[in-house]
This record gives sequence, C-alpha cells and structure tokens, in this order.
Amino acid sequence: MPVRAPQDTPAGLWTYLLLAVSMLFAAFPLYWMFVTATSDDDALAKLPPAVVPGGEFIATVPLLVMLFIGGRQIVRGIMEGAVRS
Repeated sequence: MPVRAPQDTPAGLWTYLLLAVSMLFAAFPLYWMFVTATSDDDALAKLPPAVVPGGEFIATVPLLVMLFIGGRQIVRGIMEGAVRS
C-alpha cells in the first residue's frame, strides 16, 4: 500500500462543518458591530438585544464615510511627515 501525502487526502464532511462553524464564529463580531452601529440608543438598551440591523443605517453611513476619509488624511499626513523628517 503506497503512502499518501496529506494534500492527496480529500477533506471529509466533518472538516467542512468545522470550517463553516469557525467562519460563523469569526464573522459574528463583525455582524454585531454592524447591528449596533445602525441601532439607536433605545434599541441598544433593550433586553434581549435586537439581532437585525436598526433604522439608523441611513444616518450612520455619511458619518462612517467622513471618518474613513478623515482617517486616511490623518494617516497620509503622518506618512508625509515621517518621510520629510
């Protein structure tokens, strides 16, 4: 019987199930940040908390865009200052 290399062995069902569960576990904090960012203060204070995005999404997007653009400009300024000095 020839010895098979690990890359020649196909992954089984349990491997893919474990991979899917790990991906969900890793993605949940990102989803939760999105839900909390689009919720108002009253929705955040409720118990149990809502797990669907709130109605503040339209008000939040321009703020996030401004912060992203401003953050890029700050980083650009730091990089230019580091290069010049």
